[in-house]
Amino acid sequence: GGGSAELDLGSRVLRRLQIIGSTLRGRSVAEKADLVAAFVERFGPAIEAGRVAPVVDRVLPIEEAGQAHRVLEESSHVGKVILRVG
Repeated sequence: GGGSAELDLGSRVLRRLQIIGSTLRGRSVAEKADLVAAFVERFGPAIEAGRVAPVVDRVLPIEEAGQAHRVLEESSHVGKVILRVG
């Protein structure tokens, strides 16, 4: 989180990795809708087939929201931390 970070650019150059950023705040609702439609068209079938899925670190009951926040603050997770309701 935040606006600054330290990166080992040497390893990125050696591995030919790219760092790409984007923000949608300045886009109109119509542009955002077009982006969503293009994403669904391109990746929807793979997501529906289970070939693309988020990495989930853990699922906690909503009663353990405080623990979920601690996990996120400590950065001791790899993937999503999900709160289950109900």
